[in-house]
Amino acid sequence: MKPQVFFTAIAGLLVFSVLGLIKYSQINTAIEAGKSRVMPPSAVTTAVVEESLWDITVDSVGTLASVQGAELSAQAAGRVIKVAFTPGSQVETGQVLIAIDSDVEVAQLKAAKAELELAAINNKRQEKLREMKANSELDLDLAKSEYSRAQATVEQLTALIEKRQVRAPFPGIAGLNFVQEGQTVAVGTTLLTISELDSLHVDFNIPQSAISLIKVGNELTVQSDSFPAKPFLGHVIAIDSAVNEVTRTLAIRGVVDNKEHLLLPGMFVSVSTTQPEKKKVLAVPSSAISYAPYGNTVFLAVKDETGALVSATSAVTLGLKKGDLVEVISGLKAGDKIVTSGTFKLRPGEALQENNSVAPTNELNPEPANT
Repeated sequence: MKPQVFFTAIAGLLVFSVLGLIKYSQINTAIEAGKSRVMPPSAVTTAVVEESLWDITVDSVGTLASVQGAELSAQAAGRVIKVAFTPGSQVETGQVLIAIDSDVEVAQLKAAKAELELAAINNKRQEKLREMKANSELDLDLAKSEYSRAQATVEQLTALIEKRQVRAPFPGIAGLNFVQEGQTVAVGTTLLTISELDSLHVDFNIPQSAISLIKVGNELTVQSDSFPAKPFLGHVIAIDSAVNEVTRTLAIRGVVDNKEHLLLPGMFVSVSTTQPEKKKVLAVPSSAISYAPYGNTVFLAVKDETGALVSATSAVTLGLKKGDLVEVISGLKAGDKIVTSGTFKLRPGEALQENNSVAPTNELNPEPANT
């Protein structure tokens, strides 16, 4: 039996050796074929870098406030006898809005006017007597003093009565009334608010890096989510004198036209300021940028020594961003062809195939379609 086992083992070894040689030959053939195989070019979209003129803008958020606005309070205590305005209505300068009971002061004023009239008669009589040397200098002085005191009393009571008439200090829109007829109010009680709405202040902040872009007189555009399709125009009227030490921002104030009275004080709005001069920029689609913590890059589409289109990388420094585009400060020049989509799969030196029939649109002011 031992010779049979030996010959069987030898036969098995020869079979495995032949099979191994065959497999080795197949693998070696596949490796050689892989070396000669050329990867198909990557399909990408491209664009040529062009110089553009951009408006220099700074975007922020702000709050609207009245150019002229006041919270009217009671200057005298008493009972409200009349609310003489309709909330939300236009009021004019000097118009009585709320009247507080002044019956006591009116009665006192009548008595004071009678005393003034008597004091005036006595003063004239003493002046005539003094001209005839029929009285003393002291009599005339006392008459003059009494006349002045009576005149002051009339003026005082007139002022007290006037304080009980709450009048509009300027033309504007009256707000809600916070008191009702018959209610007793104390000095300082808030009665109503009044605001001039033909124009409004807009207060907002900009980062200190944008200070050089803001000047008094710069145009600004305000938009509110209450009227998303309607921009409101205005201009910068004041710039704060110091940067906030906590936020490192600078306070800016503008004025906005509001003739239709659509905007109201206290509203939250977005603000965009624009300089008169335009800026020359090299703008590229944002989709062309490969963002990374260690630096941003773009893929160029260049021709190799055979004339075939291949990829190459370039580090770029970015600036302002507008819509679908971003400004490139360095790393590109006008006329460069860049890859705008399909960059995620590229490596330097990879063959490219342009297919711009499906290139995405890149707009400065994109307007997404409503769904």
